[in-house]
Amino acid sequence: MWQRHCEYCNTIATPLATRCVSCGSPLPLPKSLPRPVARAVEIQSHWSLRTTGIVTSSISFGLGLLNASGAVSLPAIVLLIILWLLAVMPGMLLVSAWLNANQKISSFIGKVLITVGLWWLGVLLCFIGSVI
Repeated sequence: MWQRHCEYCNTIATPLATRCVSCGSPLPLPKSLPRPVARAVEIQSHWSLRTTGIVTSSISFGLGLLNASGAVSLPAIVLLIILWLLAVMPGMLLVSAWLNANQKISSFIGKVLITVGLWWLGVLLCFIGSVI
């Protein structure tokens, strides 16, 4: 497997690191991820699936309450909810499930099932605010 090294001190980097742990210099990134996105993925990759579930559920509930309050225009909140539910939340949950599976397929399958349940909970929390 190919490993990244720091260009300055030649320290081996962890798979999702964006900065060298020894000297703090930025590491070369794959061309597919912009640096802010890679940094967010690196930070989130250290969370357990439970922590990721709590964070995503809280954000979903917050979006539901924002939807119910009427503080934001309807097209804007609908676009924000769709972006959250179809792009950001599943990505966060799947990255967390993948990294917490410890390279065991049975553990990964179980964590993906938990991820699907958390996604449905997020969908319900996003729209429960409009019912309350």
